[in-house]
Amino acid sequence: MTGCPAGTYQDEEGQASCKECPVGFYCYANSTTYIGNVCPKGYYCPAGTPRPHHQPCEPGTYNPKVQGNSSLDCLPCDAGYYCANYGNEKPTNTCSAGFYCPGGNEESKPSATRCTPSHFCPQGSHNMTTCTAGRFCDLHELHVTAGPCDPGYYCPPGSSSRREIECIEGHYCPLESPVPLACQPGYYLPGKKHENVSECVACIAGMFCNTSGLNYPNGECDKGYYCPPGQSVSKPNSYPCPVGHFCERKSPLPERCPNGTYQDNQYSFECKECLAGYYCDNTAVAISNLTGYECPMGHYCPPGTSFATQYKCPSGTWSNKTQLERADQCTECPPR
Repeated sequence: MTGCPAGTYQDEEGQASCKECPVGFYCYANSTTYIGNVCPKGYYCPAGTPRPHHQPCEPGTYNPKVQGNSSLDCLPCDAGYYCANYGNEKPTNTCSAGFYCPGGNEESKPSATRCTPSHFCPQGSHNMTTCTAGRFCDLHELHVTAGPCDPGYYCPPGSSSRREIECIEGHYCPLESPVPLACQPGYYLPGKKHENVSECVACIAGMFCNTSGLNYPNGECDKGYYCPPGQSVSKPNSYPCPVGHFCERKSPLPERCPNGTYQDNQYSFECKECLAGYYCDNTAVAISNLTGYECPMGHYCPPGTSFATQYKCPSGTWSNKTQLERADQCTECPPR
């Protein structure tokens, strides 16, 4: 009998018939055993395989083990890698920068999975990476972000333009902003595309700004208080209306009581009429206490008197007393 054909073997006992080479092995022609002929990595050997490289794993797959027996032993190429050509025992290399390899890829730059705008793909990517917040990705096949978002704009994740979204009112956006930054309470900012915190405007005098991100003040300062620029509440504890003054609604500063009036209390929005027997001259200093402002001798002071000598005792009368309230309290002059 002639030797056995490839894919079979005749054992050493000299049996007349040839046996089919078992799975996981290969048998050259005239083989007397399959022992030692283990199917190599990168290939598989079904029953009757005639040589070691007869059935290579297809491109896009690999087999890291010996003694494979079917195509099921060929694994899809790992995600982030590619497996070029036939008979791979391991992935060929990592996926090229600017592309991604989800698994089972044959090429380093698979055209079907090139990185698209709004994404970037470092070398070895298994999927696209969303463009980083504050930066933009405007081209295909980027392996890093294209650059930072422009000042006056903000770029949420996945932005494809350096000027993705205009900075909104009440906010500012410096270079590489992922979100708009709000002006703090006490400030407001009209208009869009602002770039710096220095552009936030102190709240208007007489008004208040009590929330972040305002494009105009919330409202007017309450009566009994005054509001210098930059206030965040309508009743600022640091600015009660002081004695001797009054503060109407929307007061930027306390206002001194007019002559003929006074105020001895804080938090006032109006002044009291000067009492009879006193005068209230606020010209030099705001009057909060009537002590020292008694009507002088030779004069009388009805309610609301504005200055010390406003009302002289009538002709033919006099007085050596202070704090007179009416003209009839003046004494008639003695006859000569």
